[in-house]
Amino acid sequence: MSDSGFGEKENGRILKWLIGCGLKPYEAKVYIDLLRNGVSTAREIIRRTKIPYGRVYEVLNSLSKMEYITENQGRPKTYTAIPPPIFVRKLLEREKNRIKKLSEQATLIEQELLRAAYGYNAEYVFSVITGSQDIVEFSARQILQTRSKLMVCLDFDRLLQIEREMKNSTSWISFLRAFELALKRGADVYLLIGIYNKKTFSGLKKLLYNLLSPSILEFKEKNLSIRVGKRLITPFNIYDGERVLIKLRDPSKEDSYTCGILITDSNLANLLTEKFEIAWNECENI
Repeated sequence: MSDSGFGEKENGRILKWLIGCGLKPYEAKVYIDLLRNGVSTAREIIRRTKIPYGRVYEVLNSLSKMEYITENQGRPKTYTAIPPPIFVRKLLEREKNRIKKLSEQATLIEQELLRAAYGYNAEYVFSVITGSQDIVEFSARQILQTRSKLMVCLDFDRLLQIEREMKNSTSWISFLRAFELALKRGADVYLLIGIYNKKTFSGLKKLLYNLLSPSILEFKEKNLSIRVGKRLITPFNIYDGERVLIKLRDPSKEDSYTCGILITDSNLANLLTEKFEIAWNECENI
């Protein structure tokens, strides 16, 4: 193929962009070379790119594994770059997955860095989350990190808010998926719901069962326990007896929770666990 219209400046700019998006320098160089020259053998790629013989097959295998190029069987084997629109979509999807994975570990990474900076005795760490959907996504990440025990305390207003938001939210789908995965891992999950009166109680079970998927409810009476009582407590979650997420009402909307505070403090977690257990023992199963 012709090199006309594609100079060193453009080549350098695209190389820099691809490297910034996660490709290694040789990987970016090989993809651009195949894109410009079409179907090629490893020897042809080496001749044009000057990549050392001992490295080119490693690079080709890596690009093939990421599905950025295709291997064409034959003797000799040839390689082809996938079309740019498909390449960009795959690249973006890969970056989204990488960011999602990092996001899931963000809180633990933050805590470890703070401990590294201020010493291992710096146990009290907190984060503030605003916005109902952000609280949901943040809580889902915390649940994904939960190893053995999850305690969830909420009131009827919070359940109604969840019902409203679930109709137009993908965040709740991710949350329920994280909830289900915790149960499948064998984590013990305790769900405590505070209500106002018997009238509220009559519609609670139907509402709750509509919100929770059948794949979650199948763990009921195994490692999922649900109780309801007339003790109203500010909603909070406790993860593994280490981290506490407290949800606060929006002052302008009494029936909505739009602020969350995550506190990593085992002493606070223990105090709230005691409060949770007192309320739990006063409630009835549902």
